[in-house]
Amino acid sequence: MSKDVINIMIVSLNYNFSKNVSEELANKMDMLFADCYDLIVYDLMSPKEVLEKCGIEYFKKRERAVLNQCVDYYNTVLTMNYELFKENYEIFDKSLIIYLLLPEDKVDKITNKIVYENRNTFFCSHCDSIIEMEDCQVASAVSKIINKMGELYENC
Repeated sequence: MSKDVINIMIVSLNYNFSKNVSEELANKMDMLFADCYDLIVYDLMSPKEVLEKCGIEYFKKRERAVLNQCVDYYNTVLTMNYELFKENYEIFDKSLIIYLLLPEDKVDKITNKIVYENRNTFFCSHCDSIIEMEDCQVASAVSKIINKMGELYENC
């Protein structure tokens, strides 16, 4: 792992699980926590109205501006949903991106196996580390992440 890593990004196909794990990890490691989607909503106040009044192009520019601010955070555990990650993962190149790989029956509103497989493949190919989870147990995920980070730092 590079010494210039300044943040940890936690992602999974269950957004609420990722958010809960990120908050708990931040508390455990005495770091800050930020949910990128919540920050976008805060910045835009009413994303739906902004989208309706200003259009998708402006909305995406504002969304990207907020995410670019997140990149500059230091000592922060970040999380975001799949859609945001897919469109913006490359700007988080100084973050350690951890994918919590969940069984198909534990993910958010997946409508079919193809969607699950495509999203899972995308995460697997764009994250620095993959941690396999059997279920959505926050304490277990935090423990696995801390252990994995120890392994990664030992191998630097």
